Amino acid sequence: MSDAEKYDAILMNVASQHTGGIQELLDTLFGFFARKTDLYTSPNVTDKPEDLILKAFRKWEKVAVEKHKKDKAERDETDRIRRDKLRRKREEEDAAKNESSRIVEVTDEEAEKIKQESAQAK
Repeated sequence: MSDAEKYDAILMNVASQHTGGIQELLDTLFGFFARKTDLYTSPNVTDKPEDLILKAFRKWEKVAVEKHKKDKAERDETDRIRRDKLRRKREEEDAAKNESSRIVEVTDEEAEKIKQESAQAK
C-alpha cells in the first residue's frame, strides 16, 4: 500500500459521515487544522498557509485530471472495439443473408440437379 493510500479507509469513513458533501468535509478538515495544529500561525512555515494548501491541491488536481483522461480514453477505446465488433457482425449477417438470397444463372443440367437434391431433401 502506497503512502498516498495509507489513510484512504480512515478518510473515506470521515467523508462518508459528512452529509453536507465536500464543503462540509473541508470545513471539518480546516477546523481541525485550526484547533489541533499551528498551520495558520507557525513561524517555522516559510510559505503562507494558503500557498501550502494550493500547492497540495494543484498536485492532486493534476493526478485526478490525468486519471480521468486515462479512464475516459480506456472507456472510449472499449466502446470503439464493441461498436466495431457489432458492425462487423451485422455486416457478416447481411452478407450471409445476401449470399443466400442471390440470383444465379444455372445451366439446364445444374437446374435438374438442384431439383433432384431438393426433392430428396423433402
